[in-house]
Amino acid sequence: MFSHLTPSAEDFDATVMLKRISMMMDLMLQEGVDYVGIDVVVDSKHVVFSHLARYNLSILRKTFDLGWKGYPQRVNKIHVVNPWAMVETGIALFKPLLTSKLQNRIMVHRNVKDLHRHIPKQVLPEDLGGDEISVWELNNLWREKMVEYRDWFLSNEKIKTDEAKRVGKCSFETVTESAFGNSGSFRKIEVD
Repeated sequence: MFSHLTPSAEDFDATVMLKRISMMMDLMLQEGVDYVGIDVVVDSKHVVFSHLARYNLSILRKTFDLGWKGYPQRVNKIHVVNPWAMVETGIALFKPLLTSKLQNRIMVHRNVKDLHRHIPKQVLPEDLGGDEISVWELNNLWREKMVEYRDWFLSNEKIKTDEAKRVGKCSFETVTESAFGNSGSFRKIEVD
């Protein structure tokens, strides 16, 4: 469940939000939560244009690639609920960057009742007409969990790869080249 808690984008940093989502996925792995498939619900009720303007499309695309290819949990669907016209426009602009398979996983629900046809009320927060605690309370629980794992996160940040020891070309590099352009530089280029 993801939701902007207020319509103000003054303190919003999309990179921090994307990092937090990554940390949540890491915690699920660390605690052994085994999800065959995850349905992500995005409540866009409080999203304003200034939120959307703070997203870096390159980082957003890399985050999606990490989410889809880097974690064993699989995202079944992304449900966007309570969209306003600008959010729908943003989704329409972003969708072409995805494969057709991923495009089909994004569902837009104009109201909560439509969402209830796809996700049971028992697992939704009360903000979306569900039986669970509010989004604000969920946010606080996740914050407490992240503080509890603070040392673990800090130690993981120190883990790095030694690319000098890599044999051959990484298969992921081929994927990133097609998505983000060629790696390396053009210091020496030959033109016929």
